Amino acid sequence: MHTDTEPLPAAPPALDFAGDPDAVAAVAEAWRLAYGHQFNPAFASETARIDPLPHQRVAVYDRMLRQEPLRFLLADDAGAGKTIMTGLYVREMLSRGRIRRVLIVPPAGLVGNWERELRTLFGLRFRIAAGAGNPFRGADGDLVIVSLDTLTGDRAFGALREPDAAPYDLVVFDEAHKLSATAEGGRIRKRRRYQLAEALAGCAGVDSRFAGLGWAARHRWDIDAQLADRHLDGDLGNRYRTDEYHVCGVVDRLLALPREPFWLGERIQQNVSIKE
Repeated sequence: MHTDTEPLPAAPPALDFAGDPDAVAAVAEAWRLAYGHQFNPAFASETARIDPLPHQRVAVYDRMLRQEPLRFLLADDAGAGKTIMTGLYVREMLSRGRIRRVLIVPPAGLVGNWERELRTLFGLRFRIAAGAGNPFRGADGDLVIVSLDTLTGDRAFGALREPDAAPYDLVVFDEAHKLSATAEGGRIRKRRRYQLAEALAGCAGVDSRFAGLGWAARHRWDIDAQLADRHLDGDLGNRYRTDEYHVCGVVDRLLALPREPFWLGERIQQNVSIKE
């Protein structure tokens, strides 16, 4: 028996089987795929339109996904599938909920290639930063491709620095040899592109033109084929080198670079890691 002040018990929800069965099946499949990585550690390779080569699997699943945070330099030969490895890593990290916002910074001539391959091979809908407005703002700015020289401009970097532009979890630089710094007469000359990379890594100097970004990407991946030609023997297979999380010192990094061509095995044994 209920009084006037007591609420009536809620009625049980009615079961309605009049819905579209195809829509229900699609929702159920979406939930199943959302947890697919828990049952298949190489889940992205199953949902992508590619068949990864062994060296690509090793780089992504044995090396990169195990690093937290990621600091990775991929110096493979041209045509070794560096874009494919990027797509595998991004798709895996997104499906596992470890990242949400990704910024890819290639040279201007490769922007369209990056967008096309990530869309057609991995179903990743990246937005190319162009035109008016802030391309880094909101959900539409979660996956963005912007050319290196565009981002070094005051307008694009100013948009990235706006308070309503959320930080990016992963930044990928293609053709990383363009991020150059040189030692001249005992002084370090940082070029504009290098200073941009420092800012996104959270280690820009107070006198840098890119100071004041307010955030640092937790994961950073640099891609460069020319490093393989300059410093590594051409007959080697997959090549990669990892840096410690706190590597930011420009002077120490330049002094630590080898003065002569070196073998990958010797470079790994050196285990050069300079911390602030």
